Amino acid sequence: MKKFTVSTGVFITLLSFSGFSSFAQTPAPSAPSSIPAVAKHADANRFEYIISGLSTATEATDLVTLFKGRPGIIDAVTDLSNHTVTVYAPANMPETDIREILKFAGKTIIRDPKEITKFY
Repeated sequence: MKKFTVSTGVFITLLSFSGFSSFAQTPAPSAPSSIPAVAKHADANRFEYIISGLSTATEATDLVTLFKGRPGIIDAVTDLSNHTVTVYAPANMPETDIREILKFAGKTIIRDPKEITKFY
């Protein structure tokens, strides 16, 4: 049997590509502190969804990390009290891309706020 070694960074990248996002907690780069958050979102499209599977801080952190690790995503913010995720993306990014990321994460978009009791 052959043995090989990989760096920690490569190992974490392999884990994250394998779907082990809770193991790969490498924070995504954020905007420099000299850029106010408002300016960072000024030219972005804002997508907000009520979703299933967002009831713990770990789930919220994993979802934000997943979005921020995707090319083109400017920012992502979760609100546990309302079970919402808000994603800021460039104007040329279609909403279907955002929905696919949510689907990949195993989340369901709750279309009617009255139906939230079915999920929580």
